[in-house]
Amino acid sequence: MKKLLVAALVGLFVMTGCSSAPTVDTPSGDVAETTDGSKPAEDTKPAEEGTRDAPYPIGSVITDGDWTLVVNSVTLDATEALTSENMFNDAPAEGSQYLMANVTVTYNGDNADGEMPVPGIAYVTSEGNTINSYDKMIIPPEQFDSLGVLYAGASTTGNYAFEVPTATAGEGVLAVTAHMLGDKVFVAVQ
Repeated sequence: MKKLLVAALVGLFVMTGCSSAPTVDTPSGDVAETTDGSKPAEDTKPAEEGTRDAPYPIGSVITDGDWTLVVNSVTLDATEALTSENMFNDAPAEGSQYLMANVTVTYNGDNADGEMPVPGIAYVTSEGNTINSYDKMIIPPEQFDSLGVLYAGASTTGNYAFEVPTATAGEGVLAVTAHMLGDKVFVAVQ
C-alpha cells in the first residue's frame, strides 16, 4: 500500500511539472511615463511581465490549464466595508488596514463531474512578506466560493480580504495561481 501511495505522489509531481506556463491577456494601455514626464529609455530591458517587479495589471486574463482567473478589482482600503459587513470582523491591528480583491475564476475543462475552483490568492508586501487571506479571519462581502463545483464554461466571482500594512498597502502585489497546482504570477493592486 505504501509503494502505491508513493508511486501516486511521484506521478502527481511529475504531471505537475509537465504543465505549461499560464497564458495572459493584459488590458491594452499607453506606455507609462516616468515620474519626470519623459518616456522610459528604449534601451532598458524591462522586467519579465507577471513578476513582482513587473506585475500584470488588474483585469489581465490569466489562463492556466483548464482554468482562467481575472483579478477584477482591488480595494486598497476596504476597512469600513469589511468591519460593517460582519459583526465578527474585528478592526485591523494598529498600522494595518483591510485590502479586498475581487476575483473571477472560470472552468474551461470538460470533466463531466465538474471541478471545484481552488485558486491561490495572496498579498505580497513591498518587503516580500506573504499575507494570506486565512492569516486573519475576515469575512468579506460576497466571499469567493471555492466549494461549489463548476462545469465547462461556468464561472464564480467573489472577494478575498487581507490585513495589510497601511503605509505600504499600494506598493504590494497579489500572487495568484489560477488553480491549486497552477504556476504563480503576480498582479498589481493598483
